[in-house]
Amino acid sequence: MADFRYDDFTDRSDSEPMAENLTCSVCKDIFTEPVLLSCSHSFCRTCLEASWENKTTHNCPVCRKNCNGETPINNRDLNNACVTYKRQRVHSGKSSGENLCGLHQCPLTLFCMKDEEPVCVVCVSSHPEHRLVSIEEGVPLAKSQTKEAEEKIKQEFERLHQALYEEEKSRMIALSTEEKEKTEKMKNKIQTLAADISALADLLKSVKRQMGAEDLVFLQVKYECDIDKLCKYLRRKPF
Repeated sequence: MADFRYDDFTDRSDSEPMAENLTCSVCKDIFTEPVLLSCSHSFCRTCLEASWENKTTHNCPVCRKNCNGETPINNRDLNNACVTYKRQRVHSGKSSGENLCGLHQCPLTLFCMKDEEPVCVVCVSSHPEHRLVSIEEGVPLAKSQTKEAEEKIKQEFERLHQALYEEEKSRMIALSTEEKEKTEKMKNKIQTLAADISALADLLKSVKRQMGAEDLVFLQVKYECDIDKLCKYLRRKPF
């Protein structure tokens, strides 16, 4: 498997060196609104302004010449050349069915293994020390990496699904246990209430019977006994 480096590209089509001549040395892209300095170096207007921002000394980004007080000139000829080049590359790419670089409008002939993206020969300078292979070699490698990523996603999905199942199962068991405990408590309360009702009914019957007894007997024996039972019952805490 052959690796490609920037210095390996010596045999290029006519359009490739042209693209390099139309490339800003700052952003490595085809010039956009190029401006010219007195040192004859050109840059995208936004690139030059960004390189000079918050600096007291304005130097050329390439030769470092002091450009303080200098107003960059619009490089109309270079701008026209860039616009024409982009149009030609788009037209050529559509005609030939080629996939073109969105930055340089050059054919995407290489694949960067580190960044996992196709690149053109002009993009190579933006990928220093990266392993570059041909598109033909990059496709199976990228598919293999994608397959590995897919398997990891599937495994993670299954893990999460199992975790969700276990959580739902635990909740159902907890609810079932809690429901059983509540049911048992309710049964105990019902039994206690039933016993209290029965005892109260017996007490009520006893009181009624004593109401028909002789006055003295009622006052001396049953009255005190039944009243005491009734007071004890009423002092109990309600449920």
